[in-house]
Amino acid sequence: MSVEMETEPIRYKRWEDVPEGLLSKTALKEKGLNPGPVRGTIHLRSRNLLVNLYNEQEAIPRKAATPQQIAALDKARTVLNAARTCTSCGHLFSKRLSSGICQFCRHDRWLHEVSEDAERRIRSWVSRSESVVVVDVEATGLDDNDEIVEIAVVGLDGKLLYQSLVKPTIPNLSMRPMFTALLMIW
Repeated sequence: MSVEMETEPIRYKRWEDVPEGLLSKTALKEKGLNPGPVRGTIHLRSRNLLVNLYNEQEAIPRKAATPQQIAALDKARTVLNAARTCTSCGHLFSKRLSSGICQFCRHDRWLHEVSEDAERRIRSWVSRSESVVVVDVEATGLDDNDEIVEIAVVGLDGKLLYQSLVKPTIPNLSMRPMFTALLMIW
């Protein structure tokens, strides 16, 4: 089927309706051609995209890239990929990473820092074990209207310093779940 020369581009609804001589810019590029004037369009509903179509007979052959242009493109591509690659895990992302590491590695680093800080604090508490106690509180829940049912105080050496049941005012206490909170006091 030949392509007629018309001033207004023809709109096609399906690829099956497009004549053989009309190609997209990408298809022309793959054949080493630059497009001429727009001769038709097709609407890709799945991507809500309007694709221009060009007559292959009117296309102009592309110039070959010089070695300098190829080198410049390779250099730019390398810089772009470096900005999109996580320096920690080496994963390549579709978008540029602002801090040089991905959100997953940033989260892992944060967790590592927090756990190291917690370990330092616990080691300092344990080194002063004579002045540290653990308070164990059991309650009917964590809301304002819930009540404490048991309190215990234990030293870090495991010695029970205090234990007491507390009489709650809530009826049918045996049917409710219990919650435990541990506090370290020094």
